[in-house]
Amino acid sequence: MEDGLPSEPVFYSYEDSLGFIWIVSSNGLVRYDGLSIKTYSSGYTGGFLYEAHKDKDGNLWIPSINTGVHKFDGERFIAFKDELKSSEGLAKTLTINKGGSIFIGMYGTGLIEFDGKKVISKYNEEDGLVANTIWRIINDRQGRIWIGTDNGLSIFENGKFTNFTSENGLPHNKIRGLTEMMNGDVWVGMDGGGIAIFREMKPYKFYNKEDGLNGEFIQFFGQNPIDSTIWIAHHGDGLDVFKDGKIEAITENEGLPSNFLTYIGFSKDGTGYVGSEMGLSILTKKLINTIDKNTPGIDSNPSISVVEENNNTIWIGLERRGFRYFLKDKWNKLEDPPVLTNGYPNGATKDPNGGVWFSTQGSGIIKIKNQQIEAQINEKDGLLNDFSNGLTIDRDGLLWVGTNKGINVIDKDLRIIKSYTTEDGLPNNFCLTISSSSDGSIWYGSYGGGLARIYEDEITVFDSSSGVFGSSIYSIFEHSNGDLLVTGNPGILSVFNGTDMDYYGTDAGIPNTTLVGITEDD
Repeated sequence: MEDGLPSEPVFYSYEDSLGFIWIVSSNGLVRYDGLSIKTYSSGYTGGFLYEAHKDKDGNLWIPSINTGVHKFDGERFIAFKDELKSSEGLAKTLTINKGGSIFIGMYGTGLIEFDGKKVISKYNEEDGLVANTIWRIINDRQGRIWIGTDNGLSIFENGKFTNFTSENGLPHNKIRGLTEMMNGDVWVGMDGGGIAIFREMKPYKFYNKEDGLNGEFIQFFGQNPIDSTIWIAHHGDGLDVFKDGKIEAITENEGLPSNFLTYIGFSKDGTGYVGSEMGLSILTKKLINTIDKNTPGIDSNPSISVVEENNNTIWIGLERRGFRYFLKDKWNKLEDPPVLTNGYPNGATKDPNGGVWFSTQGSGIIKIKNQQIEAQINEKDGLLNDFSNGLTIDRDGLLWVGTNKGINVIDKDLRIIKSYTTEDGLPNNFCLTISSSSDGSIWYGSYGGGLARIYEDEITVFDSSSGVFGSSIYSIFEHSNGDLLVTGNPGILSVFNGTDMDYYGTDAGIPNTTLVGITEDD
């Protein structure tokens, strides 16, 4: 409830056409926009809320214990209790069929078909329903209504019930979870009996703890729309993720607030919303895979140099172990790498004519092309210093190399054609990073002297008096909108639009640490 939910147990969520997530908690309805939560209560008459299903007009229908069913029109609730002709009003679950009829599962009084204004039909055990206490209802793509009860499963089609219990195919009679998967199979979760999978209205496959499930008290299923994985919510045993016959468990040990789960839902981008007795957890796909000395094919910690070649090959430099490239789904070793005098590469850039360049600590600069060393340039060839920290290629194809003693400019024939030092106007000679921008400028980040711009052979220095936070510049990156992003002092990001400098600190979410690299995603 600290994050704005009306109550901690969350039983359902739903994504609307605008991308808002609607969350059904036990005592209210909230809308989540990705940043903040808005609570809706106008017209709400109380009672536990359990699900939310949209009708053809965009209204949400929500079953409720003690108050029947609520309709939510986007702003306020309208309660239906007397219309259901049930004095108890114990509506536990519902579904809406293609014709717009609302089938409501009552807790103790059977099944009700409702048209939004009046009851059309009522069904109970005397009419063939397997039991009057209903926990879950769905309708499949064939229009059949699947009803999970305390005493088995009923399938309602053409006015008739087909029933399944432990006597004719079910491992257990208490049904809690029902979901139709993308392939048309219906997964049936039981409270103590694991999972039964139905195909063509017949159970054909079963799963329990012996098959790898983390538990057998199943509450809910969900299928990820992006990767088709099936997620299984347990009552007491956390979450199982089922893919390609393998099951991965996610529990409190992995960060869930509770192992007692109530619901699983997904947004269109595959983000998982997991309801539990302790609230809502948002699970996203793992976005970061760490590459270190334990990664197959990598026998040393990578240095800070990484670059993508034109053929989509990823190159990295290793501490004292040369270079590795990622191709055909594995890391490969560059054969016969040059000996690196001081240990490691620390900068890299892609050559538009093919191949990649690395700057190194003590061995000058190295070009790799077609998985072979094509060139190495060092002090013997006229480089100002073998300790180089940055590389960039300008719009004319010239290679700019920042070293500990200034800048060298190298042409396409690998000839050093120009140098820049403090004598030419650099704030100091110790380069930390160097970058080119779309207007033809070269941006030079120094160690202790601030930021410098080289444009048409003129040098302009930006230091703390010019608005750059920090005298040491660690990273320079041009955004697609033309802004220049510069990092210096810990916890500060400077953004230069060509005229004005803006700053973003920890209050804007910038971590209070030194930022050494920036890039832009797709």
